[in-house]
Amino acid sequence: MKLICDLVINHTSDQHAWFQESRSSRDNPKRDWYIWRDARYDENGKRIPPTNWRSYFSGSAWTWDEKTQQYYMRLFAESQPDLNWENEETRKAIYDSAVKFWLDKGVDGFRIDTAGLYSKKYPLEDAKYDPSKDSPTDEFYFPENGLCKHGPRIHEFFKELNSKVFSKYDIMTVGEVGENTNHFLE
Repeated sequence: MKLICDLVINHTSDQHAWFQESRSSRDNPKRDWYIWRDARYDENGKRIPPTNWRSYFSGSAWTWDEKTQQYYMRLFAESQPDLNWENEETRKAIYDSAVKFWLDKGVDGFRIDTAGLYSKKYPLEDAKYDPSKDSPTDEFYFPENGLCKHGPRIHEFFKELNSKVFSKYDIMTVGEVGENTNHFLE
């Protein structure tokens, strides 16, 4: 029998020590391990999230942090802040604590959760309304429509993960890449 584990490395829990450090202050060394942004303000002075992206679950893809007065990105649940894969130190910590940890315990491979979401397109910008996909009842939040799926560095990140970790083990991997992969054929 072989053991394949679910590898969730797009986000952590908001209770994870890394996130607790990250949210402790704006100048904490782990602040850049997650995606934090300032608020925007509408024409009436009301605070609004950095982008109009809708979470895959519901509402905004951003959660306001009262303590540090910024939003953090969470493409899924409020309790699942997205890791910042642009930060090399973050990637190394992911490889060491999440990937190598389980491989050294003897797992035979991984089903890689949300494998197409690690690379976002910067600068982050509002999603455009797409009437073929978006409900006309949506008032503010829209699907990110490709702004955080299969971003410009996704292949680089996986090549690095393979060369620094996966290639050192006799394992199998399969990634959950989701929809909207047609641009790979262009």
